[in-house]
Amino acid sequence: MPQPSDEEILQNPDYRALAKNALLLTLAASWDDFASALAPQMKALGIAKKDLPATAKAQDKLRADIDQRVARLYGLGHDELLHVLHSFKVMAAKRPEYLTLFGISA
Repeated sequence: MPQPSDEEILQNPDYRALAKNALLLTLAASWDDFASALAPQMKALGIAKKDLPATAKAQDKLRADIDQRVARLYGLGHDELLHVLHSFKVMAAKRPEYLTLFGISA
């Protein structure tokens, strides 16, 4: 598993997007619990409260972007990622709207 330094995270577009999206999702889940503790990371990534995903669909889009970037970093192609996602039958049953972001029907 890659363990990039803080500098590498800020310089590599994929790592930066992964860090930013993960931080946005964390803050969206509980701003009051995390904002003060994560203030330095928010500043480094240029995140403000107004940037938080306001809807479940917006959060799913961030998760989908994370999944795609991680798959690419691990050398998985688009079809391989789709196969992996489609193989999670529980997700397909409980979160079909997430899978549709990848063009997968439950």
